[in-house]
Formats: sequence, structure tokens, C-alpha cells
Amino acid sequence: MVLARAYLALKDFEQAESKAKSAYEKAVGMKYRWAEGNAADLLGEIYSVRGDKANGRKWLKKAVGCRKEILDPKVKESEWKLKKIKD
Repeated sequence: MVLARAYLALKDFEQAESKAKSAYEKAVGMKYRWAEGNAADLLGEIYSVRGDKANGRKWLKKAVGCRKEILDPKVKESEWKLKKIKD
């Protein structure tokens, strides 16, 4: 996740996406819901910044769903990001 955020800051979207997807897949495989929500949120952010609103919404919806299930207080951040990209 840290590398994905670093690549996003550098606007290297391919590497950011690759690292975030890897983190998401690992989190799902380990059934680690907190990391799953974080990775889905980051993927939504990456796609949104790239201008891919459809995928941004898709991943942010996953983040919101996951975070609601585990009562993660960061769900509000994901909901805000999701509302921000709706057109």
C-alpha cells in the first residue's frame, strides 16, 4: 500500500495500480477485511485521478461496502470520494 501511494504521488499510475491490486488480492486471500477496504479505496482513488470514473466508482463502492461491514470509521472518507466523482 505504501508503494502504491508513492507511485500515485509520482503520477506513475500503472505501478500504483499494480501495487494496489496486489495488496487487494493479498488482503482478500488472507480474509483481512481492513486491508481489503484500504486497498479498494486506494484503487478507487487511483482510477479517479486517472479520469477513469467508472472504475473509480466501482472500487470505491467495494471500499464502502467492505468498510461498512467491519464498521471502519474510514467509510466516511470512501463515501466522500465516491460522491466527489459522481457526474
